[in-house]
Parts: sequence; structure tokens; C-alpha cells
Amino acid sequence: AFAANQLSSPLCDVVIAAAHCNTGSLTFSRGDTTNSMLMEDMETTLGGWLMSLIKQKRPQPRLPHQRHRATDHPDDPVAFVKTFHDAQRKRGFRPDSLMFGRTPDDNTPLTLDKAVQIVLKHLRLPQSTTNPLTGHCVRVGAVTEAFALGVPLLTCAFMCSHKNTSSTAGYVRHGHVPSDTASRYYLHLKPGGGKAPTL
Repeated sequence: AFAANQLSSPLCDVVIAAAHCNTGSLTFSRGDTTNSMLMEDMETTLGGWLMSLIKQKRPQPRLPHQRHRATDHPDDPVAFVKTFHDAQRKRGFRPDSLMFGRTPDDNTPLTLDKAVQIVLKHLRLPQSTTNPLTGHCVRVGAVTEAFALGVPLLTCAFMCSHKNTSSTAGYVRHGHVPSDTASRYYLHLKPGGGKAPTL
């Protein structure tokens, strides 16, 4: 229905928001990196996708490519982002269109900050009124979940494009018990995690 432009605008936004949050989580990215992503920054393959990212904080040449492989699990986040990218193409999105735009010609993406708020509202999840969740929480959550699963801090730092692990260590919320779905996002990064490496 999304690919065929048959959803209402609010439901369209939910799909885009979910895809943005998933992409940010899988790539350990800041919102200022994913917000500006173009369709051409992601190359889909038969088994997943290859991502080319530009670090927006202290801009630099493109970061090392990330390769993410999908599994056959019905809730696989890599497969979901691939399906979303394919659907955006069916909706007329060009290589130079913003990946998280609402239309192919949209110059303003659905930001990661806004995406988090849309997902929270859609799922009716509570949050603090004094300290609301932001797009950066996606990156903090990625590091925390991965580390809790046993992914080495050095690997988390690489995924975050941190120059040293001290920056990455500040993201870890110690004592966190990983969620039931965390392994679908990060287990492949753990030594001996069972899936082929995605880097």
C-alpha cells in the first residue's frame, strides 16, 4: 500500500519514520547524517544493502561502506529497510531524492528527531515530558544494545565512526538488558555471533 501511494499521509509518515529509525539503528548514525541521505547513498542487493554515509559533524570524506545482510526472519530490520528503499523507487524517488522525503521532490526530510516522535506516538509509548527522546537516542540505543549483547566497544566505535573508544564508551548505558529483538540488529557484529560479518 505504501509503494502504491495508497496510504493516508499520517500512515505514510509512520512508514518513513520507522524506516528512518531502523536505518539509524542499524548504521549507528546521528540524525544529521541520515537526514541528508539520498536514495543513491544506498545500493540494494539481492541479500541486503550497501550504505555510503557522509559524516555531517565535522564533515569529512565518505565513511567506510557498511554492508548489511538480511535474514529470512519476518521482522528482519535489514529486509525492512531494503523493502522501504524499493518502495520509495516505486513511488518515483530518483537517485538524487532524499531517502526519507515524503515525495520525490521533497527538499526537507522527515528528520530522525521527528521520526522518533512519530513512532512513539503511533505505538503509544510513554516518554518523559522533561527529557523527551530525540533522534540521538537511536544512536545511544544502538551502542547500548550492541554492547549489552557482547559486541566489542571497538566495533561499536567503528560503526559510530569514532576516532577512539572513549567517545563510544560515553554512549553505553551500563546495566541494560538487551531487548528481545536486539540480536536481529547487532548479533552479527559480535565475534562468533552466528551471522556473516556485515562490515
